[in-house]
Amino acid sequence: MDFTVSVEKPVVGKIWKELSEVLEYWLSVRSGSTMPKWHYSSFDLASINPSSIPYVAVFDVLPVDYRIRYFGTQRVRLQGKDFTNYLLSDYQPQAIAEKIAGELELVIKNKEPMKVSTRRTDPETGETLTYEFLYLPLSTNGIDVDTVFTLGLDNRSLQKLHREYDDVRRKHRIDSFL
Repeated sequence: MDFTVSVEKPVVGKIWKELSEVLEYWLSVRSGSTMPKWHYSSFDLASINPSSIPYVAVFDVLPVDYRIRYFGTQRVRLQGKDFTNYLLSDYQPQAIAEKIAGELELVIKNKEPMKVSTRRTDPETGETLTYEFLYLPLSTNGIDVDTVFTLGLDNRSLQKLHREYDDVRRKHRIDSFL
C-alpha cells in the first residue's frame, strides 16, 4: 500500500471544518497550560460535535507501547474490529500500526497539535483518497503527554458526515416548526 504523507502544525480555519472545531475546543480548554487534561473538567469527549465522535481514537501513552483507550464506531466499521483496550502493537494491519506509532511519537516529542494528511489511490477505482488526522496531546501534569486524542476523517466519511449533519439540521427545523 503506497501512501503520500505530510505533517504540519494545524491552524484553526485552515484545516477541514470538523478538525478545526476540535482544535479550537482544545485551544480553549488549555487554561494557559501547554496541554489540557483528558478529563471531564478539561478536555471532555462529550463537548465534541457528536457526529465527529465515531471517528475518534484516544491513545494512552505507556512506557513501550500505546493502549487504545477509545476506538470510535466508524473506526470499528472501517477496520472491521473494535480495538478499544488493545495495545497499538496488536493493531492490524501492522504497517498502519507502525505509521500511527511514528505519528504518536512526534506528538509526544513536540507536545503540540499535529495534522497528518495521507493520500493514496484506490487500486480498484483509481479514486484518490485523502485522510486527514488531527492529533492532540493531553497531559495530567501539564508537562508530559500521557494521552493523545485523534480525529481521523477521509474525503468519503467527510461527505457522509456532512449529509448526516444536514439531515439532523433539516429534522430539527421540521421538529421546531411542528
